[in-house]
Amino acid sequence: MKFVRNLGVSTIVPISIIASAALLLGIVVALYYTGIIFQSARSEQLKIKGYTIDSNGGICVCLKLSCVGNKPVTITDVLINGVSLEDTNLNAELTWEKEGSTDPQHELPFTINPGESGLLKIWSDSWSKEACHEIMLHTSTGIDYPYVVKP
Repeated sequence: MKFVRNLGVSTIVPISIIASAALLLGIVVALYYTGIIFQSARSEQLKIKGYTIDSNGGICVCLKLSCVGNKPVTITDVLINGVSLEDTNLNAELTWEKEGSTDPQHELPFTINPGESGLLKIWSDSWSKEACHEIMLHTSTGIDYPYVVKP
């Protein structure tokens, strides 16, 4: 009678699998605590729809802003045709009306939380009714959201 030796799995294979799993788990934990994984998954996204109306002897540019990302958006500056609203020679008035709020805000900055929306109105008696206007919304994270309003 001849005995066949059972040549099962070597002990090196399970040890290398366990070591690899431990190393991978350590990397995931380190990335979690440094915030790399979940911080990069958050995004700032702003959806803009606009129109113009004649109002009180001037033109009112109305922008409906909706925060569709999962990170709040803070508007810190409004540029009209590449120039900051404060630096333009326009006699302009800015109004931010958050949807559902009865208290409009007339100065920057303002924050839109995820899922919220509102109406940004920029009124001026200096705008031409035939001209297009580029409105650039600058956020606190440095992202610019351009929108061209046509008459």
